Amino acid sequence: MDDSKPADISLLVLHAPIESLSTGSSLLDTRAQVRQSSIARQSTFQYILAGYHHSYHRLRFGQSDVVVAGATQHIDFSTPDSTPGFVFLGLTPDGIRWCDHIKADSPPLRSLVIQTHELWPEDTSEGQESHPSPTEIILERLRPLCDASTMVQLRLIGELTRQQYHQLDLNQIRYYGEEHCFALAIDDSSLALLHDQEINSPETGERFSPREELISLVDEWIAVAADEQEKKSLVLTREELLLAMDDTKDKH
Repeated sequence: MDDSKPADISLLVLHAPIESLSTGSSLLDTRAQVRQSSIARQSTFQYILAGYHHSYHRLRFGQSDVVVAGATQHIDFSTPDSTPGFVFLGLTPDGIRWCDHIKADSPPLRSLVIQTHELWPEDTSEGQESHPSPTEIILERLRPLCDASTMVQLRLIGELTRQQYHQLDLNQIRYYGEEHCFALAIDDSSLALLHDQEINSPETGERFSPREELISLVDEWIAVAADEQEKKSLVLTREELLLAMDDTKDKH
């Protein structure tokens, strides 16, 4: 005999990406996503308190109220316009009595976008020693934005040769950020690499991405793998590495 009684308040604590709120493209964002229609169809839970997302939301799907508290601090630059804080929530069997999002102090966010043509001006000869290096130009632009309480994002955009890419001392820039910022994130995913024979044809720029280079390299290994077991192992390793790269990028 089942003596259990239904709860006065049926509550689900959920930590997963929700459809329309997820802005990422990682495997977790796509494969673990909870659809709005699934929430609307279920009748077990009256309230769903959701994590995972960094912005505050209050939604209703079907008969369920969904409250996303959001982050109490800026975690990364994926939601720069969101206000960090926490939720003061009052629940009853009849509905939500109050749902207040209370702002929390958080390090300010600053963003710096630098185009590659600003680092290698066309009217400057390669042998001109007085011209500052690309790394020096970036550091000079960063200095006014950096202080101990600020999170700074540096975005590098444009086309460059492989030789120019190696002229960028990103480790020096990261070290400067560690010394002078609360946090510094470097986003170089919008750089496009030009092969040596393509330098004079900007329209043939190839996106320079460690992620894509990893995929290409592992695909070559899979193509020459001796047996199916080795191919399956390579595929699994590739997916795990890509997931780790996506997670690392999200954190920065």
